[in-house]
Amino acid sequence: MKKLSLTTQIGIALVLAVAAGIDRIIDMGRTVMSVTGDASCAVVMQRIVGKKL
Repeated sequence: MKKLSLTTQIGIALVLAVAAGIDRIIDMGRTVMSVTGDASCAVVMQRIVGKKL
């Protein structure tokens, strides 16, 4: 089995760190969209039904 050099190991760690950072930002965006969609649907349903919950 071939050993990885230190620079290769650092490169792999850097790629994983960048990917994890980007995924975090994308995940926060998905959460915002989900919460906004749920709140919008609740407002629409309240207006359709015409009652305060």
